[in-house]
Amino acid sequence: MLKQTLPIDSFLPEIIHGVRNHSSVIVLAEPGAGKTTRVPPALRGELGGVWIVLQPRRWAARLTATRIAEENAWRLGGEVGYQVRFENRSSKETGVLLMTEGVLLRKLVEDPELHGVRGVILDEFHERSLDLDLSLSLLKEIQGSLRPDLKLVIMSATLDPAALIRYLPDSLRFDIPGRMFPVEKRYLASTDPVQAVQAVLPPEGDVLVFLPGAYEIDRAVRSLEDWLSREGIRGIDVFPLYAALPEDKQKAVFQDRGRRKIICSTNIAETSITLPGIRAVIDSGLQKVMRMDPALGFDRLETLRISRASAEQRAGRAGRVSAGVALRMWSPGEQEQLRHFETPEIHRVNLSRAILMLAEFGVKDFESFDWFEKPRSSMLEFALRENQALGFLTDQGLTPKGRKALRLPLDPSVAAVVLAAREAGLSHFGARFAAFLDGISKEERIRDEEQLVRRLNRLTFTEEKTARQIHGREDVPEVRLDEFEASESVLIEACPGRVMVAGRIVGRRKVRTKDGVLPDCGLILSALDQGDLIASSWIPLSRRALEKKAERKRQVEFDEESLRVRAVQGVFFQDLALAPPSEVQAKSEEAESALGAWLRKDPEAYFGKDPSLKRFFARIRFAGGGISIPWDQVIPILIQGKTRLSGIDPREVLDVISSVIPRESLLRIESEAPEKIEVPTGNRIPVDYDSDPPRISVRLQEVFGWLETPRIGGGKIALLMELLSPSFRPIQVTRDLRSFWAGAYFEVKKELKARYPKHSWPEDPLTAKPEAKGRRRN
Repeated sequence: MLKQTLPIDSFLPEIIHGVRNHSSVIVLAEPGAGKTTRVPPALRGELGGVWIVLQPRRWAARLTATRIAEENAWRLGGEVGYQVRFENRSSKETGVLLMTEGVLLRKLVEDPELHGVRGVILDEFHERSLDLDLSLSLLKEIQGSLRPDLKLVIMSATLDPAALIRYLPDSLRFDIPGRMFPVEKRYLASTDPVQAVQAVLPPEGDVLVFLPGAYEIDRAVRSLEDWLSREGIRGIDVFPLYAALPEDKQKAVFQDRGRRKIICSTNIAETSITLPGIRAVIDSGLQKVMRMDPALGFDRLETLRISRASAEQRAGRAGRVSAGVALRMWSPGEQEQLRHFETPEIHRVNLSRAILMLAEFGVKDFESFDWFEKPRSSMLEFALRENQALGFLTDQGLTPKGRKALRLPLDPSVAAVVLAAREAGLSHFGARFAAFLDGISKEERIRDEEQLVRRLNRLTFTEEKTARQIHGREDVPEVRLDEFEASESVLIEACPGRVMVAGRIVGRRKVRTKDGVLPDCGLILSALDQGDLIASSWIPLSRRALEKKAERKRQVEFDEESLRVRAVQGVFFQDLALAPPSEVQAKSEEAESALGAWLRKDPEAYFGKDPSLKRFFARIRFAGGGISIPWDQVIPILIQGKTRLSGIDPREVLDVISSVIPRESLLRIESEAPEKIEVPTGNRIPVDYDSDPPRISVRLQEVFGWLETPRIGGGKIALLMELLSPSFRPIQVTRDLRSFWAGAYFEVKKELKARYPKHSWPEDPLTAKPEAKGRRRN
């Protein structure tokens, strides 16, 4: 193929020189610059050795490797190759190796010195997956100990490089322009993709529609195909694109069949490979992200708004080959409220596997490890507890069982099933069940053991590939019904935290379902947190299997319904009573211990139910700078002599926290994150720190005469101002008050003056007197 000149080509000599003389280089290249396909071959050609290029997705790794091979007249699997789960197209002569992050992490476990590797390129770093963050931290650790000659290149299109530069002090930064055509941005407050396509369908070229998930995509594809058929529009095909789509259907999106395309995709089309021919982008503004609540103990999939950075990245897809248009399915006001960047996965997903990997590298103090961005302590504590409960980790480090779990391409809780099954001589059951559990993404409710056995013997194509990889053989024997009793013991041993009895899960959390159907005993596979635990997928367990692992004991527990400590005696599996226990008297030290243990799980979640404390916690988080609440000091003071949480007054909590936080930290919180902002009328308006950026909501008439937007964070952060009508309804959102007065104010005035004639609407709001209350105009 003809190799076109791209903007990055003229920078390649400087980048190569920088990599040669620095341990790390940061390449910030706008979309279309060509960083993904041009930088790796150039580094390989000039510096030699093997260059691993991390890609966030399997299909992106395959396509990028193919593009590099075509541009350089290389052989795929020869000079350039790729390695992803289930597939390895590389050889001894491969010098540029595209690889997904999970594969690299497994390589680091097996070969921490990365023998023969000259450097690692972390592409699309702004996506900030957990594996990507962990890869950077481990590679920096390897540079500082085992491989000081190892080179790191971090590449991104939308990224604030300040944190990276602080983390990698020897890094050199390059800012490279892209090759973008103008993109007109429009807004349409609609949720109908057909209506959106009708609004922007160009006379030629393709359309890319961003939707949150596979369900929404499949529905949109059907609707669009029906619309094209009804309207008699020919020559346009509609394609889905998402990660779980079979490989042949993914490839079809990129094939040129001489017909126009409407591509309905998740956010996997935001980055990496350019989709050719896109002239219009339609953006739902939504995405599905995984989030784990350490108090809940389950990952859950949530549909959330994207960030401004993602919105810009998506819109840019319309300007790669010509001028285009991006239609955003939200309002300009909602655009102002979008957070600037996505929340990195390290702050929202289960860290259990990451902890095992760090333990393999000899890390014991996970709080003080040199994270690129440190996760929440509660997330670290949950991961430690889970690995310790599974027998994978002790205070001395990784156990032999934990090392075996780490060799499996599975989360620790799933790997535990495989290892327990192997020990019981049921390796095939472990492989099939782990594949089923690892791939579960929708409601699957198994009524009885016969249905479960049928389901395990009828895995999907992808699940079957996973089962073969885990089992280590092409043939994975089917599970027999007469093996299920032994299999129950395996599941109970491997997943004790998922066991449910009489509507409660281990940890005493109440479980229910949307339709009220729930087995007496079961294993919860997936759930949502809506106050109670809403189970969406489960399998049944027999009481006899649980009784074999139960014990008679006295148990002191915190009852979440009555919010008090109870002492009971009976037969228990973990903390679940298999029969109604009898209540006994709890000792004071037992009560304090149980109350403190429950409260330490997530004290901010409980105390944050009080509005004043919730605001205070948000202010502390915003102030940052290492300020945190030392709950290990606060909780013992609060629970002294108490047996129920209702005895703790919110004002007492605030007083105790203020007494243990250093005075200089309290002064900084007040300075950086003031509770209220005084407006020109003298009124003090509370700041909402749960908003990103923080906001104040204030009546428009109260800020007459205010030229500049108020700032917090030591003057670095402009507040988001939600300006209200006289009836306290939102009318405008801005972070630039000066521009508002010069422009949008007069549109607002024209619209509202007749509706609120008793209130002032001056021609010059900068010299007008602010109004604390409405008054009749002279």
